[in-house]
Amino acid sequence: MAGIDPASAGAYAQYEAAKATGRSSRRPSLEWFSDRHKRRAAERDRRLAEARATRGPVGHEAVDAACEHIRTEASAAAEAARNGGERADIARWTVEALARRDAR
Repeated sequence: MAGIDPASAGAYAQYEAAKATGRSSRRPSLEWFSDRHKRRAAERDRRLAEARATRGPVGHEAVDAACEHIRTEASAAAEAARNGGERADIARWTVEALARRDAR
């Protein structure tokens, strides 16, 4: 249960156990869920700050280079697909023409 506050997991497990045995049908309070949400948001913000500190700032040059790399790969893939499709069409037309010739 990575990323889940142990107190939240424990409290919810107690609720589930009580519910399963029929001892309680009460759900955790709205405040409990709200507090859990706040704790998780704070943890997420802390992890994001750590990641940014480790990685360092990302400049527009890096973003531009990544976009250009993606565009180049997509263009090459589209060109290969188009060429492969044209070759397949030519091969199919050749087979059809030979079949028509042989049918005469």
